[in-house]
Amino acid sequence: MKFFILLIFLFCKNENRVSELDELIEKEKFNTAEDKIQNILETKKKSDEILSAKKPIKNRILEVSNDRNRIVWLEDKQINFRDFANPMSKNLTFPDLPESLSISTEAEYALISFPLPSGSGCKMVNVSLIEPKPSYFSDTYINCKNRPAVSYDGSNIYYFINDNLYGESIFDPKKPKLLISKEKFEVVYPNLKNKALIFPIAKSFIFFFGNAGAPAKSADLRQSSQPRLQRM
Repeated sequence: MKFFILLIFLFCKNENRVSELDELIEKEKFNTAEDKIQNILETKKKSDEILSAKKPIKNRILEVSNDRNRIVWLEDKQINFRDFANPMSKNLTFPDLPESLSISTEAEYALISFPLPSGSGCKMVNVSLIEPKPSYFSDTYINCKNRPAVSYDGSNIYYFINDNLYGESIFDPKKPKLLISKEKFEVVYPNLKNKALIFPIAKSFIFFFGNAGAPAKSADLRQSSQPRLQRM
């Protein structure tokens, strides 16, 4: 399946390459097909652009907007923003090394997690990437392995604590609101520690909750509506 996805995404404009790779896949020569795909990906093209030549301490974390026109990435203590449709670049440096990154639908906001010195979790900071707005520092700590999310307009953040889904407005008072209790989630393997990953899609979100093959869920978490949970 992964080969067909790559073919559609990468080579739809080159029928010869598609035919060649299709033939290899039909003959179940998957390793050869994978090597050819890897070679094509690594071959430098005229349109390629180096975003950074630095050698960071930690692996970079990269995110793209839903329309793929904007890219945001963490490079050690710095967050970088690029808008390719309307050429613009920005960056911001933090005093500490971030642990994770989650951007809004249009990459106007970034929710960044920083590990606590005690190692007991991560604190969250909501940063405006385009407009000069003050950052929002949440008083809530989350599991660093979970992925929180920020709304398209940066006004709300969402995260899991003890398998419960919470929402938090960036406006005072800083008070997390329980949106979906853990009783609403199906637990595939109750003895495993659950993970929660939230991804924005337009003004809604899709999230993965559980472990070892738990199904995906989608939810409308807009502040003006009652959260609706659907199994994908």
